[in-house]
Amino acid sequence: MDRRSGGVHYAELQRGRPRRTGPVRCGRAAGRIHEVTGPRLLTFAAAVAEIATQLADLMAGVLDGRRAAVTDTVRRVLGRSPRDFAEYARTTAATGAWDPRAGAAGAH
Repeated sequence: MDRRSGGVHYAELQRGRPRRTGPVRCGRAAGRIHEVTGPRLLTFAAAVAEIATQLADLMAGVLDGRRAAVTDTVRRVLGRSPRDFAEYARTTAATGAWDPRAGAAGAH
């Protein structure tokens, strides 16, 4: 599915202008419903790609491995070996916690 949206970020509505949370009651906008969008159409995938680019820039120091380390914190604090991430991912996926079709039943 390649639906596009012209969604606008919350902060866009705040830049130096008063923000209304209810209906506009004066001027040309009074009593009308307005669809507020950004300047271009984006697919959901394109929006996520934009976010990923920004996160990658912010997390460069983490993502390049400079700070990578394995610690003994789980063993010291909980007195047991830590679980491997692959095991955690399998176990959590099996609960339905990440399945959007599961709704509230799968939420933790």
